[in-house]
Amino acid sequence: MRERTSERGGVVTIPPGVPGRSPARHNSLVARIMLSRKDIAARYRMALTLFVQRTPWPRLGTTLAIGIGTLTSLAPGLLPRTASAQAVLTGLLAACALAVAGFVRFVFAHQDFDNHPAFRRLRPPLTLATAVLVLAAAIQAGQWQNRLRVDMGTPPIGAAYWTHSAFGAAVILALLLGSARSLAWLLRRLRTAIRRATTPSTAYLRPALPPQP
Repeated sequence: MRERTSERGGVVTIPPGVPGRSPARHNSLVARIMLSRKDIAARYRMALTLFVQRTPWPRLGTTLAIGIGTLTSLAPGLLPRTASAQAVLTGLLAACALAVAGFVRFVFAHQDFDNHPAFRRLRPPLTLATAVLVLAAAIQAGQWQNRLRVDMGTPPIGAAYWTHSAFGAAVILALLLGSARSLAWLLRRLRTAIRRATTPSTAYLRPALPPQP
């Protein structure tokens, strides 16, 4: 017969043949739980590392340009903006900032900052930090808009306002970028065609072969 102290302080008699929880078995169970937790944490870190490595994060100039353009468009003004006006303003400012970033990248193309390993590691944290700043600025802008609308007697804005603004800004930015890239492609084709038309053919520069006997 075995005796075991219960949780209430009493003594419980365990008949023969009934397995009890020995200290060794208890330690083994705790060790298994700790190993399972460590395994879950290791798998989580591995999944997070793979996600960071395989995600096509935007370049530093692109992230900074879109972030600066969006934050500038969310700056408070004297009058409340409609969703369409906010979309147009955000899209235009982001496109201008991207144009400046492209010009800087073109000037310093020989440095190749964006593809340097040290700068590539900064892409994920910079993207996340920019997203947090834009979200905080949007919340602040929403509060400012609602205060102005209450003073002017107009209805406040909600989630539909920001959905419309974000979608409209994305469409405007995509159209502007597509137009700029199409224009650049046409200019490259035109330059190639002019170069081919002005370059003399090498067939006329070859010496004439003597006639065969």
